Amino acid sequence: MATASKVIGVLVLSLFGDRIATYDDPTTYRMSSVNITTLGQTQEYRLGQLLWQTYFNHTSLSYLGDPSPISALVASGAVRFDADMGGQGHVIYDSAVALSQGMWPPVNIRDVPSITLANGSTIKSPLGGFRFTSINQIHPWDDVSLEGWLECPNFETAMQSFYSSSGFRQVEKDNEEFLSSLSYWVGNRSTSLSDIKNLYDYLSIRYIHDAAFSSVLPSGVLNKARQLASYHESGVYTSTDLNSTHNVPGRALLPKILNAIEGIANKSNPLKFYSMSLSHQPLMSLLSMMGVSESYANLTGLFSQAGSIALEVRTDNDGENPFIQFLLKNGTSDPHYSGYALFGGSPDISVSKFESMLQPFGLSTLSSWCGLCGTHITRGCGSTRASNNADLSSVAAGLMGAGATLFVALMLVTLCVMVGLLKVGEWGKRLGAVIVAPMQHSRKGSNVKSGGEQSENDDEVRLARKWEDDQGNASAG
Repeated sequence: MATASKVIGVLVLSLFGDRIATYDDPTTYRMSSVNITTLGQTQEYRLGQLLWQTYFNHTSLSYLGDPSPISALVASGAVRFDADMGGQGHVIYDSAVALSQGMWPPVNIRDVPSITLANGSTIKSPLGGFRFTSINQIHPWDDVSLEGWLECPNFETAMQSFYSSSGFRQVEKDNEEFLSSLSYWVGNRSTSLSDIKNLYDYLSIRYIHDAAFSSVLPSGVLNKARQLASYHESGVYTSTDLNSTHNVPGRALLPKILNAIEGIANKSNPLKFYSMSLSHQPLMSLLSMMGVSESYANLTGLFSQAGSIALEVRTDNDGENPFIQFLLKNGTSDPHYSGYALFGGSPDISVSKFESMLQPFGLSTLSSWCGLCGTHITRGCGSTRASNNADLSSVAAGLMGAGATLFVALMLVTLCVMVGLLKVGEWGKRLGAVIVAPMQHSRKGSNVKSGGEQSENDDEVRLARKWEDDQGNASAG
């Protein structure tokens, strides 16, 4: 690789900052009402400051060479921010906001923009010159790429197979005494190894934010819980077999990563800085797929709060031979980014080799994700029968297609009523309710039920069963 080089762009993948939550589920401690804390905002803000100093400060050796205002950079396509809007609620989005503000904070008070109106009054920009940054909200029901494991039946099967494995059962047996001891600290709830990630989150949040709790929690309990949580998450979301369904978080995200790298390396493309704010699952999966976690024991397991990966795209000083330098900063304990080897080699790898190593395993179309997950129903997979080349962001289009189908069905029902072919009575009302009910869907983001799981309270299930019962009664009469 070239000894002298220059940075032409960077893709940054970062984890959300500290958050706090209520725990409504009495058995699993699954989070609800998740909110970023002031600590989390500060963590992300400081990460943003470091990124600005590294890539947008003209004195930096990695300066990207564009002093334009952030509004112009975003408008031109040179800078892009994406944020996952799924399982952590607004925490990831709020983390992205704090990160962007660390990069482009409010302007100097002397430079606050102002305008003078026709009547002579002067209006200054609010919030001390706050600079608004456009952040793309990626919703998991519109785009499967950032949360590829949701409503994926084959992934759930793989997870259950991991729980049933002899290795998992042995680890649970070896730590039976420790897991049982957690009951005192988590309200006497289930403390099986399969629950350990939720339990660790609970212990960690209380340890950080509850002084009375942190003063009495025995030394080593939190570290031990983190070790077991890391074992659990690694077993669920990673695999040394890159084709494995366990790697669906990374495989679903790969096309976005490869497209970003290709865009930065393309001289005609304006993209210079691309930030993705994510949950820990795709980060863990990607570190495994790139061979990083296998080479570095300290990077095996959970990513630390506000941790970040930087994939720098560099060229030689003549602007040729693009290659990637892999950098990582594991949370706030790391003061700066450090280089790590990829695929057991070096931190530097040519763009073409990086793509060839990973591209075969990326889920580049919605149909490929549906095929891996073994579903033709959830997250827009029904639409892939008509279009097998739809990309991973085509879920919304699939839903629109379903909506159009329902609209046509309703129009046909209306036409039949108008010409007298269908009688509108109680039966007609119920039929209409059954047709409309599926659109009244409460499943969003990480709160979705697994494919096939239904609740007696679901409107469409209740209405359909009532309609079936009424038809049975009518037939009997």
